[in-house]
Amino acid sequence: MNIKYLAFGVLAVGVPALVLPLSFSTPAASQQQVVVASSEITAPVANLYAALKKIQAAQGASFTQKEAILAPVISQAFDLPGILRTSVGYKFESFSAADKERLLETFRRFTVARYISSFPADNSPATFKISPKTSAASNKGQMVSTMISDTQINYLMQQTPQGWKISDVLVDGHISQVAIQHGDFRSALGNNDGNVDNLIASLNKKIQQFSSN
Repeated sequence: MNIKYLAFGVLAVGVPALVLPLSFSTPAASQQQVVVASSEITAPVANLYAALKKIQAAQGASFTQKEAILAPVISQAFDLPGILRTSVGYKFESFSAADKERLLETFRRFTVARYISSFPADNSPATFKISPKTSAASNKGQMVSTMISDTQINYLMQQTPQGWKISDVLVDGHISQVAIQHGDFRSALGNNDGNVDNLIASLNKKIQQFSSN
């Protein structure tokens, strides 16, 4: 299949994957504790991939039907408010509470639509593999290493009041999609004092494009 996009940025399929080693030097007694903790951390990614398999297998399903499958999983797996705040940058705090809510809902729909467009139902579905172990990352986070077909996709996980959530996606193991998205959002906001309507309009346009593919 041709995966055009993944999560927050452009994904170039066919680029050699950069494999990051995952190593643990803990004793056998504590190793089991690491595995148990890791399963809790990797659960959001596993749930996401299970939903992506469903929409790939949904031959003939409409965009709306796929959205119903994927939207709840996206909301549960990702720290969408945190990702949105980081992607927008300092201008986010200048938005009103109502505008933040409007933007968050549009961003949620945009994220779902991008995934649906990236994983269409076809005869050559992507394959998904998740490492059962995690590695320490910055800001007390954990990194989950996965492969989608021949491309390495790593997930930066952060502990939130609602449990472990995805806070960034690293294509080829190191390209931050939140960082790429930050540049896209700055461009969409323009120079009009960070007018949130500009960004919402840009995201809605992309949602329409993804839903019509």
